[in-house]
Amino acid sequence: MDQLNSNLTPNTANTPLSTSRTSTPFPSPISDLSSQFPLLTAYHSAIDPIAYITTLILSQGDAFVSELTNLLNHTDQANSNYRSLQTLHQDSALELDSLRLVNSDLQAQLQTTISQRDNAISQRDKLISTLGQPNPIQSQSAEHPDPRPFSGDNSTELSVFLSSLALKLRTNDDCYPTPQAHMAYTYSRLEGKAAGQLKHGIKDDGTITFASVKEMLQILCQAYGDIDPVFTAQQRVITIRQTSCQTDLFLAE
Repeated sequence: MDQLNSNLTPNTANTPLSTSRTSTPFPSPISDLSSQFPLLTAYHSAIDPIAYITTLILSQGDAFVSELTNLLNHTDQANSNYRSLQTLHQDSALELDSLRLVNSDLQAQLQTTISQRDNAISQRDKLISTLGQPNPIQSQSAEHPDPRPFSGDNSTELSVFLSSLALKLRTNDDCYPTPQAHMAYTYSRLEGKAAGQLKHGIKDDGTITFASVKEMLQILCQAYGDIDPVFTAQQRVITIRQTSCQTDLFLAE
């Protein structure tokens, strides 16, 4: 009977069972069978087992049959418990495999997160390194004196104004990097009637519609100066008279 008890008890010592599974409770352990089945237990200690069984059937037949029936029922219950444990073991094995897959996915996500963190740290260090470097200071030209404002009241001042303006724009060209800046500065050095000559090219928002400083100065020259002084000088030389004839006729003789 002890051998029967040993065979019916499954070995679950190495079975990883899930403690969170409450829908399938653990079966109750099998108790000592000798107290439940005394007649069958005595069979193992009888000197003549065959004679013991024969005498037992003749003297206590009903008790023997009842005990044998209980043993069979107990065996069925033990087998049922074993199958429950086997099912529980299979479910636990499946759950363990699922957890392993989840762990593998988490490991992959962790590696991706670590890689992203390392990239972010690298980019941060590069940015800090870049920001930490002093920016080269671009040297700016020394400020050249501004030309005196030209009003147009004295047209003889135009040539001096034009020379001073050209020198200012050339020397401090870095201070006026765009054509609009050049023209704005030029207009800022005009006043009175001279500023009025160019007023039509200045919009309300400050935008200047002239093509260039050259166009603005041409308008001033037309209003207050000789637009082509070289040609004018040549004409004067030609019209100079030597006693009774002009210079060109005199030179031709």
